[in-house]
Amino acid sequence: MRSSGKFVVVVPMLVLAVGCGPGGSGAGPGDGGEDVTPRALAAVLVDALGEPTHAQASEGVDYYGDGAVAATVVFGDDFAGEQVELVVAGDPPEELTSCEAAADEADGCEEVGDAVLTWDEEEPEEDPGTVTVAVPKGDAWAVATESGPSITGDPRDLDLTVSVDDLLALARDPRVGPTTTAAAVAAGDALGAWRGPDVNPDYADG
Repeated sequence: MRSSGKFVVVVPMLVLAVGCGPGGSGAGPGDGGEDVTPRALAAVLVDALGEPTHAQASEGVDYYGDGAVAATVVFGDDFAGEQVELVVAGDPPEELTSCEAAADEADGCEEVGDAVLTWDEEEPEEDPGTVTVAVPKGDAWAVATESGPSITGDPRDLDLTVSVDDLLALARDPRVGPTTTAAAVAAGDALGAWRGPDVNPDYADG
């Protein structure tokens, strides 16, 4: 099982009213001419999933390679809720973008159109598991990960709060890429649920 060290151990506490964000082929680098920010990614997450308990710049983004930008939204409290992370990375780990590379790392991997779906199953009393999708965006990748529900097999067969289709819609959203829209940046700047620094902590002192 992979462990990036980013997610706390959580259990599902509530049912979200989950909407699908605008989709797309996933092939473009991201709509708009603004550099993507953690707050802008959080705005995309909130637009798709609803108002969270809080949103923040993700920790542990060094796992995704230099220059990665990431945001996490939390529903419920930090230790008893659900987390969804959205990342833009130029060179993420190959285990996220290739089922061949994931064979020795993840518990399952499938290609879903232009995307790569991987999952890690739960370790009872320790880790509920994760579900991740990665979609190419030009020279970068968009990666969406859900943590919280118990993953006991292929996540497409499970009744998850945030489904695989929801994760795919997030990663394929045309606002998610190395660049984004001015509206997404503005929405991120206005988020009332935001807490912590505006940059990913790994880079805060860089």
